[in-house]
Amino acid sequence: MPRQTNSPASRERRLRRIASRKGLVLRKVAEGLERGRFYVEPEGAGPWKRGQKAPTFTLDEIAAQIEGDEDDDSEE
Repeated sequence: MPRQTNSPASRERRLRRIASRKGLVLRKVAEGLERGRFYVEPEGAGPWKRGQKAPTFTLDEIAAQIEGDEDDDSEE
């Protein structure tokens, strides 16, 4: 059986590795209406303060954002 290189779990692992190289952390939303989406935060950032709404992203949005940044870095 061939490897599934584009399954949601493998995409998530790949994006986590790319984000960690850029000093970012992906955190998965565990509950509520946005369950299954992700927070993208700088490494070492504290928790969001109560009342502030942290932006969440899907895997596709994160891939476009992070991999787009990767292309910009290679052009320099």
